[in-house]
Amino acid sequence: MTQAIIQYAFDPNYVLGVQNVQAGSPIVILQQSKVTNPSLILWDVNVFNQYITLVASQTSPTPLVLTAPSAAAQTQLVVNNRQIANDLQKWNFYGQQGFISSVGAPGMVVDNKNRVLQTGNPVWLFPNNGSPAQQWIQFPVTLKALEEDLAELEGA
Repeated sequence: MTQAIIQYAFDPNYVLGVQNVQAGSPIVILQQSKVTNPSLILWDVNVFNQYITLVASQTSPTPLVLTAPSAAAQTQLVVNNRQIANDLQKWNFYGQQGFISSVGAPGMVVDNKNRVLQTGNPVWLFPNNGSPAQQWIQFPVTLKALEEDLAELEGA
């Protein structure tokens, strides 16, 4: 398990996140320098069980995981309560370019819709075409480190 911020490779100041820590919240990109709540952007990437879990929900009996509500292209990704038999909640993070591919929808990957660099831009499931919109970087970090950085910024 690796706690990480998942940065958008095209512009690492944008990261994968949610606007609310609750089931059904859409996955969006957020400008990291403007995020005031680290629980919105910190993920646990588990290569063994293939879940990408929102760290803020890990202590819940049903943690929130990156989910494709359907296997169709252009499906808005969300966080939803983990369901053991749901392969649309399982992901592989692979390759030098950092593609996040769906186990339940082969050939589909996590994609920044239309490559828009704007907080709140949707992230959806899209066929892998190798574009910059589909490339992500795991930046290992802990919640404690994020909170300390935020406190330092607020104190300055």
